[in-house]
Amino acid sequence: MRTLKRVLIGSLVAAVVAGVAVSIPIDRLVTGDAVARLANATLPGPDGPLHAYVALPDAAIAGPLPLVVMIHEFWGLDEATIGKAELLAEDGYVVVAPT
Repeated sequence: MRTLKRVLIGSLVAAVVAGVAVSIPIDRLVTGDAVARLANATLPGPDGPLHAYVALPDAAIAGPLPLVVMIHEFWGLDEATIGKAELLAEDGYVVVAPT
């Protein structure tokens, strides 16, 4: 009984991992490269250009501004992350959300 339970749990874990691994390229095929379309800035990076969404405060504020680096969920940059970045920018923060 223990062996059967381990085999079933192992199979379930393997199926979930395989599903996640396959879902990422399938999402790219279906949506195109939506993450790259959401980026509005290209920053220099150690391995080449880094695409990001940058939200800036509307009002001109004198002096240095606080910076937030916003890290997205595992599926990448999306509209919800951009919305949160814009809300922080309204409060006077510069927000950089890398893709």
